Amino acid sequence: EHRRWASLFDKPCFLSPQATHEDRLSKMHANTHVPIAIGALHRHEVTGEPVFRLLAENFLDLLNTTRTFATGGSSHHENWGSPNKLGHLLGPPPFGTVHQESCVTHNTLRLAIDLFRSTRQPQYADFIERLQLNGVLGTQRGTQPGQMLYFYPLG
Repeated sequence: EHRRWASLFDKPCFLSPQATHEDRLSKMHANTHVPIAIGALHRHEVTGEPVFRLLAENFLDLLNTTRTFATGGSSHHENWGSPNKLGHLLGPPPFGTVHQESCVTHNTLRLAIDLFRSTRQPQYADFIERLQLNGVLGTQRGTQPGQMLYFYPLG
């Protein structure tokens, strides 16, 4: 009964392509979809359905290899752009001021931590380190303790 209700949150337009490593992330709202991948992994943990862990793994691998800045962030102006095309987004306005969104970075960190806990694969530990040191700690304003950047400029 619970699986039927859980399936209502699956979002096939996002999860189905992950099963076949198909990249359809362009123009998707980033922070809407990272939590769906987290939910897929949690569904695997609760139900034992291996496909849902595979979906989360494939998603993070796709994100990390096609849309991730050196800081670990991946969104630009709240969305994902075309795969393997990040260079033109760096620099002064209009592109250089609305880069990685801190909440996407935070949720991606949560997914990486959960995948590391589940698989013990070292690539997730490396990604956690990059996200934590560059993407999360980097959002803190040194002259204004306690205040964070929402958009992390990269130019």
